[in-house]
Amino acid sequence: MKKSINHLILFGLIQIILCTTGLGQSKVQPYAGLYFSGDAVMYYFGPSYQLGLDIPLKGNFLVNGYGQYFSAKAFRGRYEVYTTGLMIRYNFGKKSKRWYAAIGLAYQDTKEESDFWNDLIDRSIILPGYRMGYTFFSKKYIFHPELFAMGPYSYHSGNSTELFTLPSVGIRVKRRPSARIVK
Repeated sequence: MKKSINHLILFGLIQIILCTTGLGQSKVQPYAGLYFSGDAVMYYFGPSYQLGLDIPLKGNFLVNGYGQYFSAKAFRGRYEVYTTGLMIRYNFGKKSKRWYAAIGLAYQDTKEESDFWNDLIDRSIILPGYRMGYTFFSKKYIFHPELFAMGPYSYHSGNSTELFTLPSVGIRVKRRPSARIVK
């Protein structure tokens, strides 16, 4: 899990560099997100944090890269997940483009430590990721309330399946691109 924390720190540093240099004002749009997340059965739940980049493509498409961290404690246990991923997002509609959906691949590093459960989790997997939401605009910021999840994942020789490994509900926030870039 230490390797995953290092990846999250590196991703955060890249975000800070992009925001403080001229790159943050170009087509690359960095964002931060706060979510309410949980494991597949919601035994462990609480806040999770996400940093990412939106890169507009032609038409209604954009590429979304992100890193998300979730950690929670429950009765005699601890659950920790680090996820990175890349998605293609489609904005619906011709004029407003406010509703959107995205699909892509995610790398998820999960660890559970517990004195109570016998089958503990310690896995690193690649699985599909999904995102859907709506866009609100203010003068300075863009808000994206959304549903976000990865899955499905089968384990124990196919005897158990998690439909979503880390279902999340939350909001992403990014600066609204300025109409004029000052150099």
